[in-house]
Amino acid sequence: RAEQKAITEKRARAAAEDRAKQEAVARVMQEHQMRQNAEKEIQAKVAAEIALRAQAEFDSEVKARAEAQQRADAVAAQRYLEDEHAAARGQRLATPRRPARWGGLLAVGALLIVIAAVTILQVMPLTGYIPAVERLIAERVQEPVGIGGLRYTLFPSPQLKIERMSIGAGHDVRIENAIVTLSPFALFGEKKEFDEIEVTGLSLDQDAIARLAAWGQPAGTPRLKVRRITINGIKLAVSKVEMPSLDAVVTLGTDGAWQKLTVRDLKASLELTPLNENGEYRAVFAAHAWQAPVGPKIEFSELAANATLNREGATITGIQGQVFGGTLTGAVTINWKNTVLADGDLTLKGADLTSVLAGFTRDFIASGVLDAKMKFSTQGQTADELFAVPRVTTAFTLQKGTLNNIDLVRAIQSTSRGGLRGGKTPYTEISGDAQSSGNRIAYRNLKLAAGPLSATGVLDVSPGAELAGRLNVQLGTQSITIARGALNVSGGMKDPLLSQ
Repeated sequence: RAEQKAITEKRARAAAEDRAKQEAVARVMQEHQMRQNAEKEIQAKVAAEIALRAQAEFDSEVKARAEAQQRADAVAAQRYLEDEHAAARGQRLATPRRPARWGGLLAVGALLIVIAAVTILQVMPLTGYIPAVERLIAERVQEPVGIGGLRYTLFPSPQLKIERMSIGAGHDVRIENAIVTLSPFALFGEKKEFDEIEVTGLSLDQDAIARLAAWGQPAGTPRLKVRRITINGIKLAVSKVEMPSLDAVVTLGTDGAWQKLTVRDLKASLELTPLNENGEYRAVFAAHAWQAPVGPKIEFSELAANATLNREGATITGIQGQVFGGTLTGAVTINWKNTVLADGDLTLKGADLTSVLAGFTRDFIASGVLDAKMKFSTQGQTADELFAVPRVTTAFTLQKGTLNNIDLVRAIQSTSRGGLRGGKTPYTEISGDAQSSGNRIAYRNLKLAAGPLSATGVLDVSPGAELAGRLNVQLGTQSITIARGALNVSGGMKDPLLSQ
């Protein structure tokens, strides 16, 4: 019984706990429902109040508009009656003016002024500003400057155009046009700083070339500063030399001093950069299919060189080129302090002899492969004088070719007293020394090898291409001699005469 009673009590407590839990859940659910109902009531009241206010505002707006319309209708009716009454009296009331919109009028006026100023700048020459521009440029280059015309245009881009400008007391530097890109407001500034000036049609006389370097070394702080100058169509007037048309680009630093000059045409380019303030410059030259404007008409397939220049001369090193089908290397020194002096060493390897001869004469034809080491010196006041009488010493070797219009084999075996002309002499190798001076060429230590034929001797060529020389010829082997003797060489290079 005690156990049954304990079980009954336990069940009763469990049932009581379940009822308490259910009642708690029911109270929570009821409270949640009440809160939701209260929130809905509040939202409904708020919405109703907002709707009432909106309706009130709407009604007020409608009423205000209606009253305004009524007042407008009353004014219009009154105006109509007054107009009718005035018309009956032959009068008309003045229409009231609207207040002027001064802000818009001022904007339109300013726009018209700008348009007028732009139009005037576009079409009107700026003649009155020419003296100021002349002084500005003259201050920069430290030489007299003259300007023929000055214009400002906005289209296709804002730019100042300087026309027919000359520099120097003798007007030996002439410029057709110089275009400066700048805004209209930059015209009136005290200092002028430009990114680029484009020059078209620059003509330089020979005496003016030496003064150009000084233009890139301004005195003090210049008012005119330019970062880059592009020049198209440079014409150099050099005495007795026809120079090609050139283009150039000059790059300048913030202090106004030039940093690099690049000059080029379709086949060659020269780049100059200053090394220091003592007037020394580095030059880099490169060319392709190029012919020098002075000297022999020789075309270089490729040519490159480096140089160091100063006021007294130039040292050219690292000469490398392709000419006559061979390779050219060497170095040259030029001094122009008083008269022009030049000397150098050049080496030519693997050149085609036919092409070499064609570059200097049409009177003699031969074939073979030429190797030569040359030393030369020359002097003169002009380019023509430099190439007219150079002194050249050359050690040369010819390999595997043919001498035309000379037949040594027939000549050494001939019994004719009148000598022989024409024929050919194939050879394995010819070597010797050549000295050229005053358009005279002296060949010494000549040696020829052509199988069983060998020869030694000397030969002179006069300025008129007349030959004078003597050759010792032997035909045979070491054990058998077929013919041996001395041949006199005479006649012209085009038709040599060999006689015993």
